[in-house]
Amino acid sequence: MAHSHAQEHQAIRVSRRVGRWLIIALVACGVGALVGLALWWPTGSRPQTSTTTNGVPFVHGTVVSVIGEPCAGSLDPTQIGCHRVIVRITSGPTKGQKGEIEQTLTDTSKPRLHDGDKIVLAYTASAPTFARYAYADFQRGTPMLLLGLCFVGAVLLVGRRYGLQAIAGLGASFVVLTVFLLPALERGSSPLGVALVSTTLVAYLALYLAHGISMRTSVALLGTLGALLLTVGLAVVFVHAARLTGLTDENVLYLQLGSSNVDASGLLLAGMVVGTLGVLTDVTVTQVAAVAELASLDSTRTARQLYHSGLRIGRDHISATVNTLVLAYAGVALPLLLLFSEGGRPIGQVLTSEVVAVEVIRTLIGGIGLVAAVPITTILAAIVLAGSGRAPIPAEPT
Repeated sequence: MAHSHAQEHQAIRVSRRVGRWLIIALVACGVGALVGLALWWPTGSRPQTSTTTNGVPFVHGTVVSVIGEPCAGSLDPTQIGCHRVIVRITSGPTKGQKGEIEQTLTDTSKPRLHDGDKIVLAYTASAPTFARYAYADFQRGTPMLLLGLCFVGAVLLVGRRYGLQAIAGLGASFVVLTVFLLPALERGSSPLGVALVSTTLVAYLALYLAHGISMRTSVALLGTLGALLLTVGLAVVFVHAARLTGLTDENVLYLQLGSSNVDASGLLLAGMVVGTLGVLTDVTVTQVAAVAELASLDSTRTARQLYHSGLRIGRDHISATVNTLVLAYAGVALPLLLLFSEGGRPIGQVLTSEVVAVEVIRTLIGGIGLVAAVPITTILAAIVLAGSGRAPIPAEPT
């Protein structure tokens, strides 16, 4: 396996002129990303907002018992009842103590709790004892950790060394997002600029770590950056043209309550840019691999011939990937679409309302970037890899 892989990379030879221009383009993009990284690097302490509190805002607990009784303060036992939930606190400043929360039986916004449930509680130290805790969520750390380990195990089992490289690329992407992108956004930096720098850095790290430093990877990287730049341009134009405010997301509204630095429209743009990168790298790596395979089989193929052959392969990839992209977004928005459908609103009003239009425009922009990535990457690969293969095997005489 290692020998064939080495032969595959040794077969790729390019002219010095083409290789020089490719390196110049990638170095220029890399330097630009590093300049942006220095410009928007988060400095100073994390800003304090009204959404953060001193001490421990959330604690973990395990439900000990659930008791049905009239709601607190109710003198009429025939009134709507409540569940008094006794919880043993397992983290935070009151670890080891017991607390209680009350759930009205008619409240459908919160799940019914049972003995043994592991939950997350909002903790307010200054509140009276009976109101100190409030249900926030279930604890999901253990099942998610197990699933994550299964994912890593599957990737390593099937991919082996290349799977390990892919995990390293994924880890590098996570570091960029958590160490740079999120802290920079918290401090009020330009969401679009920060997202563009972050995605560029992620593209460099993820592709080179996952696929190794090679001419093929470099071509895929340049194709990814070209399609990403087109996506950014489309996102800027149509988010402003459609007057998307980003205020339909309740999480953005919550952020704005705590900080005046949050640019809702900018966050929307940034989300579109970051969300597009993953599918772009999949397409560009596949296209370069296809063109490289074609070039390795016949050194007499010209760049034009490689481009047309590679594009035919790319068209099949486009049809499958665009459908996947649309269905992924449709799946996320399915409850919302069902809600509008039950409300009897005309389909035109539903699609142009901001809460749906955001997803429609996000899908279309991602689809255009995906489609554009194929010819962009194919033509780059054809120019770089033309003449890099071996001579065709002559046909046997008949």
